[in-house]
Parts: sequence; C-alpha cells; structure tokens
Amino acid sequence: MAWRVFGILAMGLIPVVLLNSISDAKASNADIERCIHSKTPNDKVSYCSIALRGRPGGEMTDRLLLRRGNALMQLGIFSEAVKDFSRLIVANPAVAGYVDNRVAALRSLGLYQEALADADHAIDLAPHKAFVYHSRGLVFEDLKQFASALSDLDRAISLDPNNAGFMVERARIKMEAGRVSEAVEDLSRAIAQDPGNLAALKQRGMAHLALGDLNSAASDLHIYIRAVPDDREVAAAIAGIKPAASRRPSTP
Repeated sequence: MAWRVFGILAMGLIPVVLLNSISDAKASNADIERCIHSKTPNDKVSYCSIALRGRPGGEMTDRLLLRRGNALMQLGIFSEAVKDFSRLIVANPAVAGYVDNRVAALRSLGLYQEALADADHAIDLAPHKAFVYHSRGLVFEDLKQFASALSDLDRAISLDPNNAGFMVERARIKMEAGRVSEAVEDLSRAIAQDPGNLAALKQRGMAHLALGDLNSAASDLHIYIRAVPDDREVAAAIAGIKPAASRRPSTP
C-alpha cells in the first residue's frame, strides 16, 4: 500500500482537535454542500467536520463520514480515519466496503493483525467480491506470508480477470517470493490489457533486469522514463544496463 505518514498533522494546518471542536449547531445545507463539493483533502476534513458536528443524520452522515475518512487517508491521519470508518461499520455492519476501508487504514498504521481480522470479516460479508480478497492478499504481503497473499490475489483475479491492477500487484508479490519469470508473465498480461500502465511497464523492466535480460529491460525502462523522467530508480537502472551490456563477450 502506498500511504505515508505525513500530511496536515506534520504541516500544522488542521489540528485533529478540529474534528471534535466545531460548535454543535445544526448542520445547514450550505455546510453539507461545502463538504460534498470540496476539492482538497484539507478542505474536505474541515468542512465535513463542520457538517458532521451538526448531526445531519441517516445516509447523509454516512456520506460525510466516508468523505472525511478518505480525505484523512490522503493526508496520512490514519488513526482518525479508522475512527470514521469504525463509525460507518457500527451504523452499517453488513457493508463490506466500509470494513475494507478500515483494513487500508489499519495497514497504514502497521496494525497488520487487526487489519487481517477485518479482512477476514469483509470476506465473510462479501465472499463473491474481488476487492475483499485483494485487500486480504495485501495484508498477507505485509506479513510476508507470500503463499497466502498469492492465493488471495489468484482468487481476486478469478473474480475480476480484466483488472490489470490486480495482476500488477500479484506480480510484485511474485517478485518478493522469488518467482520472477511468473511475475513477467503477469506484467505482460497487464500491459496487454492496459498499454498505458506505467507501473506495470516499470515493474516488468526491473523484472527483466533481475533475470539478466538486459535488452528487454532497457526497452521497457526507456519507454517508462520518457513518461516519468524524474524516476531516479529507473534512471540508475538504465545507467547500469549499458556498462553491463558492454562487458558481455562478443560471440565468435
């Protein structure tokens, strides 16, 4: 998962106390509209907090909590996001999506066993949905339980075979498990489905490099670097390919 612990807490822009310190006045339509139409994560947290303190009730409360919880995730304030998702779960105990949101927040906090318990529960709630197996697979990856992670990603892909993102993530786990050739196969499938998938292109280039296939690595990584010229990891990999290739003995 890619969330990082930084954001408005570190920058000092919106203290978390704001979430609980707005006046208890009844939420106006204007407060709710500002929350719903806010563009930046900071504004979403601020305006949704104002609207929620007005106790809008019912489905609107759920909508505002979800919006604020997702904004808190973007800002790296994961513990507060857990609180919002937990409120949603209490109000809607049969909705797997809210449990899945809390899985992501708990993973971001490094609380992997708690995330795994939630992921198991989400699967119980929605056993035929691909996203719940995908999320549990990522928890197993966090726990370095690669066989279980791959089993869950296999299940997710069987339920949603056109999801190139799932294939890219399964390929990453296969790389971690040392199954590099299989990772290349997954990444090639992902690129065939989504030719503009830069994450897949980069990962396949690095996989080719790990396998010693320098020509294929250079091809993928050069295409990628033209789109993402500031990627230092790829720039360094490309720089290392040329000297390695030049040291190869010529065939008689």
